[in-house]
Amino acid sequence: MNSIEKRAKVILNTEQYNALNHPELVRRLSLSPPSERQYVLRMLIKKSRGEYQIPEELQWCLPLIETSIAYQRNVIGINHSFCYLTIRHGEVTSINDDEWHADGFSMRINHIPEQNYVWTDILPTEYVVKPIDLYNFNPLTQNIHTRIGNEITSDDEIKTLLPKTIYCMDPYVIHRRPSILDKTQRTFIRLSFTPIEINDINNTINPLMPVYSDYDGVEFRNTLK
Repeated sequence: MNSIEKRAKVILNTEQYNALNHPELVRRLSLSPPSERQYVLRMLIKKSRGEYQIPEELQWCLPLIETSIAYQRNVIGINHSFCYLTIRHGEVTSINDDEWHADGFSMRINHIPEQNYVWTDILPTEYVVKPIDLYNFNPLTQNIHTRIGNEITSDDEIKTLLPKTIYCMDPYVIHRRPSILDKTQRTFIRLSFTPIEINDINNTINPLMPVYSDYDGVEFRNTLK
C-alpha cells in the first residue's frame, strides 16, 4: 500500500487518485473542549522556522497539536513551512462539509502534498478508498470535488473513522462530514501542515501573528465548473 509518508515525497498530481489512498490512524485521544462555541478556519499558528503561536483560548487543543507534530516529524518526515488550525466546536452550521472533497488539492504551482490531522468527538468523518480517474482534468477550470462526487455511487463504498481518534490524511484521501440533524453539537479539529502559504480572506486571523489577504478562495471555487 502506498503510504502517506511515501506520497509526501512526490509532487502533487492527479495520477495518484487512481490508487487506493487510505487515511492513517495516529492514536486515540481525549480532549476537554470549552463550554463556549469556537469556529476557527485555517488560523496560521506557525510560519517558516518560527515558533508555534496559539492563542490562550485555543490551547485545549495542545495535546492534539503536540501528537500531530511528533507524527509529522517522526513518521511522515517532512517539515513544512506553515501550520494552520481549524476548529468547529458547537452547533454544526457549515453547509458544504457533507459533500465529498479532498483537502489541500491545489495545482496552481508545483509542490509536495500537505498533511492534515483530523479529530472529532462524535459523528466522525466518512471516507472512501477507490480509484478515481481524473483523465483530462483541468484544475484551473474544473471543480475536483464535483468530479469526485460523481464517481461515488454506492453507500457500500463508504467507511467511517473512529471518534476521539487522530487520523493523518493528505489531498488524496476523499472524505466528508456525515449528514447531521439540526442543532447537533459536535467538535471537529483539523491541523494542516502545508508547504505553501494559504493566502485566503476567509482564514481566521491569529492575533499573535496576523496575516491578511484579499484573495477569496470560496469565490474562486464558485467559478469552477
